[in-house]
Amino acid sequence: MQEALLTSREIELLALIANGLENKSIAKELGISPFTVKRHIENIYKKLQAKNRVHLVMLFNEIGKSD
Repeated sequence: MQEALLTSREIELLALIANGLENKSIAKELGISPFTVKRHIENIYKKLQAKNRVHLVMLFNEIGKSD
């Protein structure tokens, strides 16, 4: 995966998804609206060509292994 495709905010959001947070909790944690969280996630899906949240977490874990 090309993590350079993601913004720092998207990586931060992806880490929260990997920690099991739902959109509403992510929004509260980051001080943004749930709508904004949804848009960020949609962008991440497109950039990483992920199929679902589980796939996103698997890809996120690959980033950690490549460091």
